[in-house]
Amino acid sequence: MGIINGWPGRIWIDQILNLEVPHNYYVLEFFRLLTHLGSPMTFVALSLVGVIVLWLMRRYIYAIYLLIVVLSSWTINDLLKIYFVRARPPGEALTIATGYSFPSGHAMVAIAFYGFLAYLAFTQGGKRGKLAAGGLAFLIFLIGLSRVYLNVHYPSDVLGGWLFGFLILLISIYSMKRTTRSFY
Repeated sequence: MGIINGWPGRIWIDQILNLEVPHNYYVLEFFRLLTHLGSPMTFVALSLVGVIVLWLMRRYIYAIYLLIVVLSSWTINDLLKIYFVRARPPGEALTIATGYSFPSGHAMVAIAFYGFLAYLAFTQGGKRGKLAAGGLAFLIFLIGLSRVYLNVHYPSDVLGGWLFGFLILLISIYSMKRTTRSFY
């Protein structure tokens, strides 16, 4: 039994960040597109492409850690959802969502995966890489926002996903740096 099970729904952060907005067709479709950029299918496809590209560039450690970041964030998210057992928000979900609500898997894996790519772009890509890193950071924010807008997560679910994903990202980067120093 999870510690959030049985809560009345929204907690204080959810009440402060209540996003009651009218739905416009174009805005709705925009957020549905964004939420797909944080979906499992997208992460599988982009991870495979990323690993292949990094491997062909002979950046083997980066390729391995990209897989580690995605698989660990995904696995830990599943375990956290089982532990917390938080129901999704009431009302009409504007996209398909299954399972428990906390923490948001889209937000958690997005910050881990796109955050890792942003780190590589920022540290390896010069001025264009820094611009790409900023774009990826903005994408992470928009994916989280899309989950709240589409009424499949409370704001605290997204914040929790970002927090846990960011911790995985930091641990992975730290570990990769230590591995790289001892490997070369």
